[in-house]
Amino acid sequence: MEEQKLHSNSDLTSRIEKILSYLTSGLYEREEIMAMILLTTLAGEHVFLLGPPGTAKSHISKRLESVIRGTQFFELLMSRFTKPDDLFGPFSLKALKNDIQRRNIEHYLPSSHIAFLDEIFKSEAVLNDLLTILNERIFHNGDESVDVPLKTVVAASNETPSDSSLVALYDRFLVRLYVDYIKCSHNFSSYLSSKTKPEQLLDEKLKISLDELESWQVAISKVTLSNETVKAILSI
Repeated sequence: MEEQKLHSNSDLTSRIEKILSYLTSGLYEREEIMAMILLTTLAGEHVFLLGPPGTAKSHISKRLESVIRGTQFFELLMSRFTKPDDLFGPFSLKALKNDIQRRNIEHYLPSSHIAFLDEIFKSEAVLNDLLTILNERIFHNGDESVDVPLKTVVAASNETPSDSSLVALYDRFLVRLYVDYIKCSHNFSSYLSSKTKPEQLLDEKLKISLDELESWQVAISKVTLSNETVKAILSI
């Protein structure tokens, strides 16, 4: 039994390594970022990417979506003109006829598993409902409370929030990473000389299913920290 467990752990480690190799293929100086984003997703948390334009923040989130089987992906570039309809879906005309304000959420954030929200601090109009989704995985849709299947939100911006009203939103992102331009001259030269080719798809057998993701998250919640680990965290 113990030998089978070790073999299973070895297979899983190899699989995760192959997934990480796929996530970083063709990208330069993004290995740590992709590993942290995958870890954040497995833990059921959200990640914030801070960095200037043109550093592949959007591409990173799409790569993540491609390694989890059966996901619905939602993407939105936010601005001060972003309305709740853009994020949560338009109101149902049928429901409005019955004096009920209920949104058609299909294909919008409340029905998605993974989301990428660019320039997330640009719109305050969606703040309250977004906080509830991120923290409690619940969306209040008219007279209904909808359980949101969201696994992770990857948010991005080229600035941190300066308005105190946005601090609560910023706090919902447990992992915060800085994404910079390519620093190493050798990597930049390789990037310039690389040939554009169709992106290879990950083998379906290596992809993580939603059921697996949920079972791993349950297992993660049962992990106990040693005294040495707690001391290290306190030191950090």
